Amino acid sequence: MQTNTANPPILLSKIDALSFAAQQLDEMVMRIGVASQMLDLIESIAAQAPGKSDEASKLLDLRSKIPEPEIQRRAIGDAAKAIRDLVLEERLIAAHAMSTL
Repeated sequence: MQTNTANPPILLSKIDALSFAAQQLDEMVMRIGVASQMLDLIESIAAQAPGKSDEASKLLDLRSKIPEPEIQRRAIGDAAKAIRDLVLEERLIAAHAMSTL
């Protein structure tokens, strides 16, 4: 049997996968915060620009169609915490299994 050395298999534990998922959610929370701040800045600039009320109204219309960023951030943060709790539980199960050997 010939092994493929160019693409070795990737071994990923359940704990690694859950930790990675929680990290990605944490990054998503940060990105939503940055995007919200940028949209706030664009709205304030558009509101101050003379004769640009059409662009400002389009931004306000867009903003009204998306969920509130803080609600999104809290929900995603709660999901990340739940996943971290699963990671802790998996580590405890693994530690218990190792101690009974």
